[in-house]
Amino acid sequence: MKRISMMSKKMRVFSMILLGVFVCFSSFTLVFYSSIREMRRNYQEAVQNGEVTPSSENAQAENTQTGNARENSSAQSEATAYYFRSADIRLDRYNRYGKDMGFSSAEAYERGASAVINDPVALSKIDQDNGDWLFYVEESNELVIVSFDGVIKEYYYPAEGKAYFDSK
Repeated sequence: MKRISMMSKKMRVFSMILLGVFVCFSSFTLVFYSSIREMRRNYQEAVQNGEVTPSSENAQAENTQTGNARENSSAQSEATAYYFRSADIRLDRYNRYGKDMGFSSAEAYERGASAVINDPVALSKIDQDNGDWLFYVEESNELVIVSFDGVIKEYYYPAEGKAYFDSK
């Protein structure tokens, strides 16, 4: 009887420690993502107030005259590159959305999605249903969905516009 009691006491202590670690990790994650959201919101307000001029906006304005701004963006070379999980998926999404968006190739389509993700004026949030990141540029109605592991899943113009982004 005493041995069972000792075992259950150890299990309770272990469970409490495990619960404490989980609570700390969850709190840290919540604070971290809230901080990122707040920094992005502050930056967007600064851009709207004219206090900051993001370099990607300048590059997009210059490149609009020569073709798709996302396809030709020079700011892309300085930013983090994101990719589709495979060339087959990239080609499928390009055929489904990219051609209608005006991209000349699947690679250019992928670079365009990466440019949206790196765009400092893009709104972003986590889809509560599956943990995917959503990036949305209101001016151009571009939406990119990135999986929790950093892989591009979708890039398109949502028919519902910002309402679709807000509903996620």
